[in-house]
Amino acid sequence: MQIGETIRKYRKERNMTQEEMAKRLGVTPPAVNKWENGNSYPDIMLLAPIARLLDISVDTLLSFRGELTDEEIRQIMSEADEKFKNDSYEEAFAFIRKMLEKYPNLYSLERYEYSDLSYLTFVKGNEIRIYVVNSGNGTAEAGTLRFSVGLALPAQDLPQAQSVPWTDVDANAAAAGKNRSVLQVERQSVNKGDGILVYAFCLSEWALEQLADGSRLALWADTDSGQSGNEISLGWLSMQNGEIIVDRGGLGDDGNKYTYYVYVDVPRGGDRDIPVKAVFNIQDRAAVDTVIIPSESCKMEYSMSYEVDGRELETERFSTVVKVPLYKPLAEYSVAEYMNENDIEHYIYRVTDMELSRKIEFDPGSLMDEAE
Repeated sequence: MQIGETIRKYRKERNMTQEEMAKRLGVTPPAVNKWENGNSYPDIMLLAPIARLLDISVDTLLSFRGELTDEEIRQIMSEADEKFKNDSYEEAFAFIRKMLEKYPNLYSLERYEYSDLSYLTFVKGNEIRIYVVNSGNGTAEAGTLRFSVGLALPAQDLPQAQSVPWTDVDANAAAAGKNRSVLQVERQSVNKGDGILVYAFCLSEWALEQLADGSRLALWADTDSGQSGNEISLGWLSMQNGEIIVDRGGLGDDGNKYTYYVYVDVPRGGDRDIPVKAVFNIQDRAAVDTVIIPSESCKMEYSMSYEVDGRELETERFSTVVKVPLYKPLAEYSVAEYMNENDIEHYIYRVTDMELSRKIEFDPGSLMDEAE
């Protein structure tokens, strides 16, 4: 039974008109009429008041039936298996569709913030520039970076690069009288969608000579206080026709499966990932996926409802975090490239260039178009 049918049933049992119910809840009579006809749903904040008014529990209002028992699961699987054996595939799958309700029941939905930093290296003239772009919807706290460099001779493969002192390749650091194998840089905090120039330096004469002779330089950054396993590649430097080039290196059968896509419009109180799947398998022969696509990052609690022989059954509740990026995949590159071309040290999300923001922003709703 849907929530609208439940509201109508218990409202009539209490001899209450739609107008009376609307007045008690502080809404309009047409709103109650839309709920009962399934044209809209009550706001989540009204669920408890509605349940109290109708003298029922919220579980009853939401038609909560508890988990499927082992026997009920065996019954479903057995009947589905028989249909796969004896009926057409279309008829068997139609049976599955009746059991699986498209829309998960959402019990809570709250804002979730996270940061997602991408480090990108660009060249302008003889200057090497390292940018960081935050494609997450939360602020990345300030941190410490440790830059290091490796040298691969012309006859060596890239994995054979040997570590060399940072001051051998960084003319700026050498001029400052520093003699270090690693350069430590304090990175400022990065707000959501922003880009920041982290560090810029000119190559030393020695580094330019190595590149001219066909060697390559690997740039690395340790992003977590020197702990092992947190190094990220900032790219390989090489020279072609006298020009310094950055190689970023990597900026970059389902069987019988049916998928339903559900778009969840998260209230604008939150900020903005990536689909979450709940899979229903029929003895490894077929699967029905319900893919939840939220409009923005959120923490979500939900369950799946099944209908068997007119009975509504429900799984246990699941909780998950869904991260929705602000930018399309690899669009951080476009931000850093824009900063490099325009000599910008701090790109501000939706402020510095609104046209660029609109062009590269990720629209979760577009996934629904792709799914159709």
